[in-house]
Amino acid sequence: MQKLARLKVELEMLAKNPPPGIHCWQDDKNSEVILAEMSGPENSPFVDGTFLLQVTLSDKYPFSPPLVKFITPVYHPNIDPNGRICLTALKPKPSGSWNVTLNIPTILSAIRILLSEPNLSDPLMSEIAKEYSENYTQYKMQAEEFTRKHAMKKKICP
Repeated sequence: MQKLARLKVELEMLAKNPPPGIHCWQDDKNSEVILAEMSGPENSPFVDGTFLLQVTLSDKYPFSPPLVKFITPVYHPNIDPNGRICLTALKPKPSGSWNVTLNIPTILSAIRILLSEPNLSDPLMSEIAKEYSENYTQYKMQAEEFTRKHAMKKKICP
């Protein structure tokens, strides 16, 4: 019951005051799934892209973190080809920093920041992290090409 009440409040927050560059809506087929459309952050290789993410709430939400993944492919050290995201706020304690005071708007904002500020000390994609740190120009070209190929479609929100 707490999950449904919390979800209602968070959906109202997202509708009335969405985080910059983020638009969300509840999935028509599954009330425990929120879809988010995220614009690429300024001053990043993703700036012209529009990315779709899926937020799935567990039965234990808000006491356990939501499962968030990119549906749109992203070339990034902290995002793998399956869309999984390495972000401490998405991990339960003790290895992560999830706590009940965090919410979906906060998590989505943190993911948008992660796009432009990768965490190279905890990458999912070690080769991309190495490229980022050793040859940023090459990384940026790859990320921009990936964005052009996968994230330049029309906006998808309803």
